[in-house]
Amino acid sequence: MYRIKNTLPHNLVPDPPSEILATDVSSRGVVLSWSVPYTGNSPVTKYVLYWKTASGDSWSSDSKKIEIPGSNTSVSISGLLPMTTYHFKLQAENVIGRSSFGEVITITTDEEG
Repeated sequence: MYRIKNTLPHNLVPDPPSEILATDVSSRGVVLSWSVPYTGNSPVTKYVLYWKTASGDSWSSDSKKIEIPGSNTSVSISGLLPMTTYHFKLQAENVIGRSSFGEVITITTDEEG
């Protein structure tokens, strides 16, 4: 007797976004872009971006957060302070759950001019 093996893909949590780049930095904002990660066989429903100043002690108490639709691979962040260094980290999420964080990137905003 032959047994048919189940060949349906298993859904997994996505990989973290990669190749996060600051494509436009100004005195009060930044545009970030990234590459779509491996989705875990389920579409990315959203990305979650956290940021904080480099002088902030803790990601949990000193960070801000924004949720970005899964169809986007860039976001514009405004309301930053001039000549300030910020750390950014990003997660991907699908119906199974959230990825780990990708690399933390560090950006210093421009001087106000």
